Parts: sequence; structure tokens; C-alpha cells
Amino acid sequence: MSDRTNAGYTIINAVTVGKGEIVLGERTTANKEKQYVTWECNNGSYYYGHYIENKFDALKDFGQRVADKAEMYRSFDKDRQRHNRERDER
Repeated sequence: MSDRTNAGYTIINAVTVGKGEIVLGERTTANKEKQYVTWECNNGSYYYGHYIENKFDALKDFGQRVADKAEMYRSFDKDRQRHNRERDER
């Protein structure tokens, strides 16, 4: 993965889900701010940050956010398929 950064965090993992991605960032400088963050990212814009002190908690949050976003898209797809079936039955 290339060195990608945002707000002082280096992106250490990213998973594309739908049209965007969920990213995990790590702060490499020692200060009082949280060491890790997970964000949603679309077209280079990062938002909905979850700031976390512990790497294992950050990994758990990262995985949960990926799963939640995938479930959202799966639900959209199921609704679209149901709508198409209903339309075709008319």
C-alpha cells in the first residue's frame, strides 16, 4: 500500500466497499491524541472518524465498520432485486 496520510495519520489498511472504502490510520508521532482512527473515505474525503487508543480495539472497529457497510450494500441489493421481481411480475 502506498504511503497515504490524513490529519497526521498514516493509512495502514483500507477495504473498498461499494463506491467508497473504510480505512484504518495510525498516528506515528507521540502525543496525547488517540493513536488510531477508522474513517469512511470517498474520493479522497475522510469522514465519520472513530478515534481509538488501542490497536486491537481499532482493528475490531475497522472490521465492524467494513461488515456494517457491506451489510448495508447487501440490503440495498436485496431491495433492488425484490423491486425488479415485483416489477417483472406485473
